[in-house]
Amino acid sequence: MLLPILLTLCCLIVDQIFLRIMAQKRYGAATLWKALASLCFLGVGFCMAFLATASDPVHTKIFIGLALGLVGDVLLALAIKWREKHDLFFVIGAAFFAVGHVFYLMALFATGAKLLVALPFWLVMVGLSGWYTLKMESDAGSMLIPGACYIGLVAAVAAAACSRFVLHPNIGTALFALGGILFTISDNILSAHKMGKAKAEKYNRWVHYTYYAAQLMIGWSMLWS
Repeated sequence: MLLPILLTLCCLIVDQIFLRIMAQKRYGAATLWKALASLCFLGVGFCMAFLATASDPVHTKIFIGLALGLVGDVLLALAIKWREKHDLFFVIGAAFFAVGHVFYLMALFATGAKLLVALPFWLVMVGLSGWYTLKMESDAGSMLIPGACYIGLVAAVAAAACSRFVLHPNIGTALFALGGILFTISDNILSAHKMGKAKAEKYNRWVHYTYYAAQLMIGWSMLWS
């Protein structure tokens, strides 16, 4: 268990280094550090999916979701580095994240999540997301519908994870549920930071604090599932 603990600590430390370099506008170096932080949570997922627990197709799906998140991370970082291709990198990165969330959903419903139990959680999270979007005056323009669908998908993962925790409460389901909620919070802050009035650097920090915490929790959740 020492390796995933070390990887978790490395992820948190490297995230701080990445944010510092990002604040200095050294976008090339920041991309490399962000990829390294993501490799750390992917390493945690690998340990949990293939080393610490018995072989399980469900864990493979979660690992694929984490891997797709890593690719999405790098693409979003590249969107900042190459401003002239920002929208292209951003959309492709979001697509990788979306497919990753589909894998998370498949894993959750294969391990006890129920649609009817998840629905109230989803409605609450979508409602809060809409309220936050209006509060922060986010303007997605032509990306409004795709963006809303993406937030709906992220909220669906969080809601499914919450339903699984309600029906099968344990450490693993609690971690996945909290990770799903933090993922939803992270993407809402990101939307407000990119397209709304949340332009201060603190918002960018909170995007990454909540995001890396979410991915680490999802990775660790496999140990108790």
